[in-house]
Amino acid sequence: CCFVQVDLDEPSLARLSDDIRYASERRFAGLNQLLLQEHFFLLESHQYRYSICLVSPSDMELAMNRRVLVDCIREHFPHGERYWDVSIASGSILQGLRRLRDSVKACREASKLHFIKGSNADIFYEEVESCLYQEPENRLEYPIPDTRLIAFIREQNREGISRELEELKT
Repeated sequence: CCFVQVDLDEPSLARLSDDIRYASERRFAGLNQLLLQEHFFLLESHQYRYSICLVSPSDMELAMNRRVLVDCIREHFPHGERYWDVSIASGSILQGLRRLRDSVKACREASKLHFIKGSNADIFYEEVESCLYQEPENRLEYPIPDTRLIAFIREQNREGISRELEELKT
């Protein structure tokens, strides 16, 4: 099984006019029809989020079905679209529904990477895993020095985030 979460970024809608926001929300709600496929099980549906479980007998088939799902969603919500931001996060591919919980946890970890990749990103847990277990090139620069970056992210303070990122670069 594999857990996938699709989020329509609510703050990206706030900057739109009412008619475009309404059309975007309706388009996102229309994804419900895409998710009615043989190996996709819609676990949860909210106004701005879908939680999906993919089930298949083999890891290769799961990976292929996940790619098909992401491609279908991106047909309706392309990366370069200026009206909305749709993020897709995927947990690890595991065998057996009993391990769905592990895939959900992995998906939650992967979704945290959207702060780095951007809000209109496709994030697979395998990417997070490779970052976690990769040795840093320069050990002297780790860990990241104390900053207020996390606080600014939580507050959605764009100016503060930009300032802290510039400071980290120097």
